[in-house]
Amino acid sequence: MVSNDMMAIGFVEHCRESGVKIPERISVVSFDNIVFSSLYDIGLTTVSQHVREMSEHAARLMLKQLKTPREKPERVILDPTLIVRRTTCPYVPEQDGE
Repeated sequence: MVSNDMMAIGFVEHCRESGVKIPERISVVSFDNIVFSSLYDIGLTTVSQHVREMSEHAARLMLKQLKTPREKPERVILDPTLIVRRTTCPYVPEQDGE
């Protein structure tokens, strides 16, 4: 797990230069889902935090709070989305004795 897509891309490049095969030897997952992560030649697996939707909710809630300051603040939870591309492989549990 890498903290953001740009760092993950740097990590993947370092692995390539070192001969570490992705995803055969190591899977890489990051956060952000920036446009470049889908265009990157290896296809980065990432978690989308829905920044646009989050921003729209924040703006709406801020305007609502300014209009009715005494009203209890509203809480909004947005679920992230895992976007599986080509830097991860399926989990294979170890066999006993291997």
